[in-house]
Amino acid sequence: MAKTKTEPWFYLNDYRGKDFAGEWPTFPEMLKIQTSRYPDRPYFVDFDGPNGSKNVLTYAQVFDKVQNLAKWMIVNGLEKGDKVVVSGKNAPEWGVVYLAALYASGIIVPIDAALPEKEMLNLLEVAKPKFIFVDDEKIAYINEKYPDTPVFSLNSSNAEKYVYNIKTDKEVEYNEPVKEDDTAAILFTSGTTGNPKGVMLSHKNFISDGFIAQKNFNHYPTDVFYALLPIHHAYTMQAAFINPMLTGASIVFGKSMAVTRLLKELREGKITVMLGVPLLYNKLLAGIRKGIKEKGAFVSGLLNGLCNFSYFLKRYLHINIGKLIFKPVLQKASIYTLRVAISGGGPLAASVFKQYNGMGIDFIQGYGLTETSPIITLNPVDKFKIHSVGQAFFPYMDVKIINKDEKSHRKVERQIGEIAVKGPMVMQGYYNMPEETAAMFTEDGYLKTGDLGWMDESSIKKYEEPKPTPAPTPAPAPAPRPLSVGDTVKIVGTGNGSSYGKSNTAYGIGWTRQILKIWEGRPYPYQVGNNTGTTGFYKAEALQRK
Repeated sequence: MAKTKTEPWFYLNDYRGKDFAGEWPTFPEMLKIQTSRYPDRPYFVDFDGPNGSKNVLTYAQVFDKVQNLAKWMIVNGLEKGDKVVVSGKNAPEWGVVYLAALYASGIIVPIDAALPEKEMLNLLEVAKPKFIFVDDEKIAYINEKYPDTPVFSLNSSNAEKYVYNIKTDKEVEYNEPVKEDDTAAILFTSGTTGNPKGVMLSHKNFISDGFIAQKNFNHYPTDVFYALLPIHHAYTMQAAFINPMLTGASIVFGKSMAVTRLLKELREGKITVMLGVPLLYNKLLAGIRKGIKEKGAFVSGLLNGLCNFSYFLKRYLHINIGKLIFKPVLQKASIYTLRVAISGGGPLAASVFKQYNGMGIDFIQGYGLTETSPIITLNPVDKFKIHSVGQAFFPYMDVKIINKDEKSHRKVERQIGEIAVKGPMVMQGYYNMPEETAAMFTEDGYLKTGDLGWMDESSIKKYEEPKPTPAPTPAPAPAPRPLSVGDTVKIVGTGNGSSYGKSNTAYGIGWTRQILKIWEGRPYPYQVGNNTGTTGFYKAEALQRK
């Protein structure tokens, strides 16, 4: 870890050897450091007070709750390396459980609260936790199906089981402190039925990745992060839960994407850093565009022109005038305080990216995997590229392209291969899966991401296999014209009235004949024949139309 004053983690040198001994602090060490720096700064915030009012916990208050719960866990049998499951909606209580488990030298196992109950039970069987913390609606089922493990509530309505009410007055002998290479969390990424795959990430994995990512993403103690996406996911966990702690910033826990609540939290929370997926940003921008369009063609055209001009200045001259021009528009959309928007989980349309930047909001796109804690690359705010997933963080990590093959991308032939990465953010492995873990790495220790891409002089580009061109839909064949006199037909049914005096309905079936006359209105209308004369009345199908 470098020690120059330009690094985001330079301030840690004031605490090295005194408050932590490793290359990177652990979660408990990091929490202590930030509490000593900013004891009265807001840390955990939500809008679940009476009538949707704001609740605030400072760093000192969060630290106190974390210590209380950690002590209770130890008194009730938690030993170093034991697992604690947390599964619930985004909330300060979720964060307290997460940090308390680590403070007690345990391993946190965040589980998706939206999983069906049977799938959650499957993960519990794999993790074998010492304690389980969930929202109230899951407690009864888990008590019934997993009765040997104590279950507690993340909701204040359940006072007896509520996490903030769990305390002990007993003297506590703390477990052996964790070290940076100890496992901090197990994140299940797939296989929720059968044999689930759990990614083991250490304290060093998380903390190093969070700090190193700040090389392309500056944030400050005065920032307010919005944790709106599900926080059990590595993307939200790192960008909106762990990163704020690394600088002493605040976190607003969002629980719903309902528009009214979303706009209230953005506005009253004074959010400065938000992370989302393209769908969320598209939704916000659609509202902005609608408002602009309602101002009339002239004003709408003027604002669009100003947005393009502002984007040009920001992109090429690094001059940001967007917030000045679009202040009323951004205030109406409740995002005027927004400084940085982070997009992940899929490609963002170039038009959306440009418009947010044109309105003065820095937009960051990145790339990563749960297996890399999860950030591998980020687009620098001042040198962003729309079609790039960002820059890797050399020399703190290394990225290379393996198994290259020539492919066409945007009509340019490129050497495209699998993206492989090595660095302090790369996982320890899959939980209890040594063979699957070994298969993920090259012989020289690079993690194989499974994603294709290529590198230019400054960034990494992901390659998406082109979608196959759909075969043209054939034009419908014209409806055949009705049979007429002179057509050659095959007899498929016969009726009474044969000129041969035959009344057997099977008579003549299969013959090939020519239509001599058509009797309209009969079920067997065709009178057919050949050079020997005519026959009776038949049902026929065309072999050849004249």
